[in-house]
Amino acid sequence: MEKIFIGLDAGKICGISFWNKTKKCFTSIESCSFWECIEQLESARKFYIPINDYDLTVVIEDVTQNSPVFFAFTTYKTTK
Repeated sequence: MEKIFIGLDAGKICGISFWNKTKKCFTSIESCSFWECIEQLESARKFYIPINDYDLTVVIEDVTQNSPVFFAFTTYKTTK
């Protein structure tokens, strides 16, 4: 099972990254608007969840903190 972490950095311009923990590499790092970020999350959910065998975790930066603090939001686990 591959482990994928999706990192979100909220703000006027959002950042989204996809980290494959199994392969130890980023598969994508982008800056986009909030709604583009939501669209990418939905696309990732549609791709990773029903078709493949992945452990998917979404991590969102807590923007209310002075230093970056991250919280895991949701973990989806699938099996073939």
